[in-house]
Amino acid sequence: MEMERRKPRVAAFAVALLVTLVALVMVPVWYSVLLSLKSYRPVAGLGGSPWTGFAAYRQVLQSPVMGSAVGNGLLLSVAGFVGSVLLGAALGWFVPRIREGVPRYIALGLLLLPTFVPNICWAVGVLPALAENINLSRWFFIAITAVSGAGLVGFFGAAFEMARPAGGFWQGIGWAALLSAFTCLTPDTELLRLMQSPLSYSTMETLDTYAYRIGLMSLELSTGAAAFILKLLLQGLLGAVVCAGVYWVFLRRHSAPLDTVVRETGEMPFVAWASAAAVLAVVGWVVLGGRLNLTGEAVSLTGIPAQLLSTALAFAMALPIAWAAITAMRTMRYGVFCAVAGLLLCALRPYAAEFLLLKQMGFVGTTLPTAAVALFTPKGLMLTLLCARLAGMPKLNGRPTWLLALMPACLAAATAWGDSLTPTTYILSAELYPSSLLLRQQTMTQPGVSAAGYLLTLLAPLLLCGACGAIAWRTMRQDTIL
Repeated sequence: MEMERRKPRVAAFAVALLVTLVALVMVPVWYSVLLSLKSYRPVAGLGGSPWTGFAAYRQVLQSPVMGSAVGNGLLLSVAGFVGSVLLGAALGWFVPRIREGVPRYIALGLLLLPTFVPNICWAVGVLPALAENINLSRWFFIAITAVSGAGLVGFFGAAFEMARPAGGFWQGIGWAALLSAFTCLTPDTELLRLMQSPLSYSTMETLDTYAYRIGLMSLELSTGAAAFILKLLLQGLLGAVVCAGVYWVFLRRHSAPLDTVVRETGEMPFVAWASAAAVLAVVGWVVLGGRLNLTGEAVSLTGIPAQLLSTALAFAMALPIAWAAITAMRTMRYGVFCAVAGLLLCALRPYAAEFLLLKQMGFVGTTLPTAAVALFTPKGLMLTLLCARLAGMPKLNGRPTWLLALMPACLAAATAWGDSLTPTTYILSAELYPSSLLLRQQTMTQPGVSAAGYLLTLLAPLLLCGACGAIAWRTMRQDTIL
């Protein structure tokens, strides 16, 4: 009886958190719409800026780079997507054939390793080759995207087959492909910015990098917001078309009915603990964030305390959000799930509106934005959404969803640790620079890259990837699947 009383309470709490999450995602989108219809003036603010209608949209559409930006985005993302599906399917097929035991789950965890590797580490590895031939930028980017995406595709292909041997493999591949459709115009912006140069704009410029470059670097915030809205509309339309095709090819024959009877206990204490951890992390940042400002001769060491704090904060903030999304969406039907997933994935990173909102809240110049947006990346949200579909499999019914929520939280922590794009935008003091940003500066100013800095940037993602393997072992091993 206690279990029956607890079940609707858990579901209602999760749905409330999910609705709050969607609302928070839509606030910057609505702010972008208003910003794109005005000529923003910092002194007057958004309310006092003059109304210009669709002038910013006309400027974007008439831009000479508009056509190439759309074409480059499609080519880079589709080529990377095809490569990730082919490579991921091969790796995902191999793992379930390993004999049941610890080696199988080590291999399963290692599949996520390319996804956890920071973009700065990928970029540093190929920069020597790019210095000799800048025309290789596009092909290196496609290769890195394929390898990184193959981790997600392979992991969930293997995980779905382990949860449902009959058709589960193609169901996992299908869901990974379907969610990738909603990122068809936005290949990894951070990796693009790291590999981009004025000589490669013609082949590496996308709508996302254009919105970032115009909106933040040139401070034409209204134009950057208009570029984001156009990207959102085009991406949503293309995503819906590809979504229908992927469902017809992969999921129509291989889909399994989701278990609508959810048997879970012990979730509410976890939610209380996770929410309290997030609150304490924010309080700790407010109290200590401005004081962890250690100075010394070696600048490369001064940002480590702030980087650790940002990583811990990203984990604490992502955990309840991922739990809410997984718990509320695990039994959603196909159409509703795709609508919510598409909305979340298409609305990612409205740079101009995000910058203004965080600036108004006083967070620019601090480490908090790096932690706050760590989960809201294509990889972070795709991992969360795929965990939601995995949690809805009948054989996993009864397993606590917070175990699966730990994986997106680990990826958010790895992103906060190795992110170099967000600190570039928001952290203004060199004393708070994370190791990833210092590693990026070293590649630009020194002929050789410090091996210590490279390993330091890679350390936390490696450890967190290992944690995901342990989570998979705890969740997926046969003696725990009902």
